[in-house]
Amino acid sequence: MTPSKPPIIIINENYDDDEGLPHPYTSRPMSGVPLKSSQDDEYDTGKAWLVLVAAFFGQMLIFGVELTFGLYSVAYQEAFHQSESVISWVGAISYGVMFIIGPLASILISRMGVQIAMTVAGGLAVLGYITSYFAQDHFHLYISFGVLVGAGMGIGFLSCYAILPDYFRKYLRMASIIVSIGGGVGIFFFNAVFQHLIEEYGWRGSMLINAGICMHIFLFALIMKSRRRDPSVRKPTIAEIMGVHVLANVKFRIFLLHVFLWNVGFIIVFTLLNSFVIARSGLTTEEAALIGMFVGILNTVGRITSVPLERFVSPVKVYVVTTLLMGVCQMGIAAGMSQIGYGVPASAAGFFFGVMICYLVPVIGEFVGFDNLSPALGYSNFMQGVGALVGTPLLAMLEGGTKFVLGGGITTASGVVIGYAAWRHLRDAHRTAVLGVDSGTGLNKLGADDIGGGYVLPSSTIDAPSVKYSKNLGEMT
Repeated sequence: MTPSKPPIIIINENYDDDEGLPHPYTSRPMSGVPLKSSQDDEYDTGKAWLVLVAAFFGQMLIFGVELTFGLYSVAYQEAFHQSESVISWVGAISYGVMFIIGPLASILISRMGVQIAMTVAGGLAVLGYITSYFAQDHFHLYISFGVLVGAGMGIGFLSCYAILPDYFRKYLRMASIIVSIGGGVGIFFFNAVFQHLIEEYGWRGSMLINAGICMHIFLFALIMKSRRRDPSVRKPTIAEIMGVHVLANVKFRIFLLHVFLWNVGFIIVFTLLNSFVIARSGLTTEEAALIGMFVGILNTVGRITSVPLERFVSPVKVYVVTTLLMGVCQMGIAAGMSQIGYGVPASAAGFFFGVMICYLVPVIGEFVGFDNLSPALGYSNFMQGVGALVGTPLLAMLEGGTKFVLGGGITTASGVVIGYAAWRHLRDAHRTAVLGVDSGTGLNKLGADDIGGGYVLPSSTIDAPSVKYSKNLGEMT
């Protein structure tokens, strides 16, 4: 087909700004001078940092609740006289719903804004904890803690990341990493807090106190207000909001398989470790909680390490390596026979998990483009939830350390899967293609399988006859 307009040159390379970080949003002509809008000065300054603090503490609370369930698992087993596998469903449902709700949370955020979404998140979490106080059996907790608290945390989780592109451009990737650090802080901080609350007020009393703690989400909502959109811009359809186009990206589909696998295998480090070490070695609940706290501390150290590391090493490569190391360390837990024997491999696994999880959002951005971050993260969350919902109860049925050996093997396998996606990504990094724009459709569909069915904008929508465009779906650079 003969192009009716000047060709657009598609070049897969990153545009580095003055700080050495890729700029995910700006389109620029071939001269290399970024196109600057009058709104650029509104980003990365002032209120942006207050929003970042709110999102940080939001993640701290969310993961503090979800990844310290091992403490409550022991308490629930004693209170309801149920086995570990039965009680594990409480945490599995909560963690699973937290991520499965991702696509619906994405629609809510797109339609109503982050502020309203965070308010809904806080309301569900508070209601879930209050109703958990009245639980008389584990089935009640499946709904109150599993569904209600999980849904609230899921909407809040996505909101904390969805708000960042409204306030950050130059430091967007770094901001997403800093927010992720909040999750690590929450794991070790709330391990100590919840253990104290259970000891002092019992698990029922702690439910009401936790409801009060979750009311802080309303405060975060006041700060995390989405920027106003141009009223002249057409409202997107549901399909556009859900970003179904990202599923055409081959690397992203491989990434989703990887996410499912590591959630099947790895989450038991946070949900089953306490009851495992108590049953196997006779450690007290306080000694088991101390192991969990050190896992949280090393997890936070890993997240902090990821900030300077990101400037020198490819996030995609680090993500692959740390996933593989997570699996290896997780298998080492099965060989432990003492508090130190369990603590060292578990803490090492927590450290590598901390580094890996901080790069999850940047890797998604690398694969599909940061403009597609919200829907892509919604699909990623969904697969995380399905994996966690399947993995924890399934592995809880296994005896002794077998659960950690198998879980570690599945986590390692997920590292091999994402390694293949990373290889495809790096292989495509310098490929180029020249495509004309169809004047009838206004779009050119990229034909190569590795591009994943991406689209280029018609030249009439760009202030330059040609632009640099990443093959990563939707990422204009």
